[in-house]
Amino acid sequence: MILLGDGVFRGEGNWDLQLTYKSLTIASESGDPTRTFIDCTDGGTLHTAFYFIFGYSDVVIRGLGMFNGDGGGVMGVGGAVSVFGCRPTIDTCIFAGNRARYGGAISAGTVNLHILSCTFHENEATAHRGDAALFIDSMGQSFVEMRDCILAFGRGGRSIEVWGEPVTLDCCDVFGNVGGDYIGAIEGQLGIRGNISADPLFCDPENLDLRLHSDSPCAPGGECGLMGALPIGRGPTPAEATTWGAIKALYR
Repeated sequence: MILLGDGVFRGEGNWDLQLTYKSLTIASESGDPTRTFIDCTDGGTLHTAFYFIFGYSDVVIRGLGMFNGDGGGVMGVGGAVSVFGCRPTIDTCIFAGNRARYGGAISAGTVNLHILSCTFHENEATAHRGDAALFIDSMGQSFVEMRDCILAFGRGGRSIEVWGEPVTLDCCDVFGNVGGDYIGAIEGQLGIRGNISADPLFCDPENLDLRLHSDSPCAPGGECGLMGALPIGRGPTPAEATTWGAIKALYR
């Protein structure tokens, strides 16, 4: 297991990570993805966060934020994460501001993929049918489960695109994605197994506070618990506000 302390991780050795272990867990010590995150901003150079390929077994990514990745750094797919031929679990993570031709946040193929309690916000796919949050090229050999997740305000493509086997959603909120929400691979899943399509009511998304208002439809209640990676916030603005532009300027 690799445990990461609080802080912003960027630069060589902190992005474009192609790890060689058969089974591996990468997690934040705090479990809070707002305290430990990978920022892939590097001027005009393109970077992603993680890349796993055939030969890997059980891979767990837990409690991390992944921001501003670009899949052009790795074959044009998976703005933050690309996984192929393994059994990954992605738990309590935030994906925001990532982009790629296919899979603005995550691209996967031939996998057993479990995505749990994650928040996807303003990720972008640039290719036709590329998908804003999650792209799966399964070739009929994948199983993909999403549970207790928010997929919101994707800037390009559908929320999820699958070439092959479908994705199963449970207690997820899919809302405001430019290319469509419950269409394509997840058509027909709205209104069953706790799945909804409603504004998640983030506290202050412009300043990257993706906690939830107390009256958010993603707050615990009914047949589902908390949706997304972050809890109910204490107010409409974070204690220390910032902006996407300010964050990017810090790391140029």
